[in-house]
Amino acid sequence: AADKVWEELSISGIRVCFANPGTTEMPLVEALNRCSSFNRPMRPVLCLHETVATGAADGYARMARHPSCVLLHLGVGLANGLSNLHNARRGNTPVVVLVGDLASWHAPYDPPLHTNIEQLADVVSCWTRRIVDPSTIPFTIRSCVQAAMAKPGVATAILCHDAVWVTDEEYRHCCDHECGPSNENSVSAISVDEAVAAIAKGKCGVFLGGELLLHESWGYLHALASGSGASLFCENGFARVDRGRGAPAVCRLPYKPSDARGVIRAFQDIVFLNTSPPILQFGYKDDSGALFDPKQHRLTLVPRCSVNSLSTIVDKLGLAPIVPQLDVQAPLPPLPTEGKLNPVRLCQALAHCMSEDVVVVDESITSGPAFWDCSKNCPKFSHLTLTGGAIGIGIPLSIGAAIACPSRKIVTFQADGSGQYSLQGLWTQAREHLSILTVICANGRYDILNMEMMMQGLVHQSPSKGLTDLGSPSIDWVSLAKGYGVAAVSVSTVEEFLSAFRSWENGPFLIEAVLRP
Repeated sequence: AADKVWEELSISGIRVCFANPGTTEMPLVEALNRCSSFNRPMRPVLCLHETVATGAADGYARMARHPSCVLLHLGVGLANGLSNLHNARRGNTPVVVLVGDLASWHAPYDPPLHTNIEQLADVVSCWTRRIVDPSTIPFTIRSCVQAAMAKPGVATAILCHDAVWVTDEEYRHCCDHECGPSNENSVSAISVDEAVAAIAKGKCGVFLGGELLLHESWGYLHALASGSGASLFCENGFARVDRGRGAPAVCRLPYKPSDARGVIRAFQDIVFLNTSPPILQFGYKDDSGALFDPKQHRLTLVPRCSVNSLSTIVDKLGLAPIVPQLDVQAPLPPLPTEGKLNPVRLCQALAHCMSEDVVVVDESITSGPAFWDCSKNCPKFSHLTLTGGAIGIGIPLSIGAAIACPSRKIVTFQADGSGQYSLQGLWTQAREHLSILTVICANGRYDILNMEMMMQGLVHQSPSKGLTDLGSPSIDWVSLAKGYGVAAVSVSTVEEFLSAFRSWENGPFLIEAVLRP
């Protein structure tokens, strides 16, 4: 019966499974030996922690634009992977989650590893089903993939141990169920007309999401911005934006509430295409928590806006797509030629090292805000960030991106504190020999917490500083990386960083960039 799981996933076009399996998943692991008979065999990728597996699945699906698969062990394994599944849910990333469970007749005894997997799965999943009867495997797995694609989001199938261990002889003939088409909401003509009317007024803010931030939308977005005077925006924590030379100018909403409100204050009409109004990460004392003011802003939502719908909006505005100028050489920010590294110099130096079609996985947190502006005139690249605020996604996300796009190099721009959440991912990078350069922003502290303390007007001194300081003892990133089989160097000046970056050719490599304030 376990063969049927992989067979249905293969038929659905899923080619990679990121896994941290255990006892209840061993029939599924063994069944991989027989996957070679499929048209496209399944590629298993072992991850040393569940948060690495779920983050890698997110990164793969963002770049492949097709559901990925992750295999986890029981409720405890799912719990370990929830933070990056939360990020996938927030980024509307299609991820199929397979969770092995105890034998159906064993669970009622409440053995030590028994948990309510459905409750855990429902925290992040748009669809959750349990497989007890082996004959339901084909239909349920197909439905799981379709649910992940239709949302898009996280869909979870729970497989009881006794449902997958049955042999071919014991396997009952499966019912010939076929999933119907997904109940996907289409964009209504009314919502498109409302968006056109709002944009036609001029001086309109337009927030974009999903595929509208990818390169195939560039011509329409150029027309929208230049022909209507609209200003284009994306969330601060976006799933993927294709950027660089030839890209339309898109403003990334600032992280701080006061800065975000300052940016949108200039607009009365704000349109949301394929996205919903951004929500602040936190509510603060003496703050309304609302980003948009109903007395000032008129909001128009087109939640399921495809590239075709964007084309319709541009056409109804009387505009024509503008061919992006990919070969125009625009200046990069000045490159500091010497001096100690600090966050701004690191962003400038990284921008000057970028080559065509690089994928930047950005979990730089407080060290990287300057990179957005520094990199706008780089050669064309894809930019991925933390979507749901659950830190520890950078290293895993890069694994998935590298496997989805083997011809593209991956640069992980990684804060040191959150990098420790999923450090085990370096081992998978080495095992799979992935072309990933990890740049560690080593400031030796949880600077985001220092910033949050300041924003809340709180006094930050000893002993509270002990909960934001990473310098006692200092973390030796070079030794940690080498212990996982990844070559690494530590640099503290601009010259050293440029030399280290330019020495990287293929395979995994880590640069610890020691930053000064």
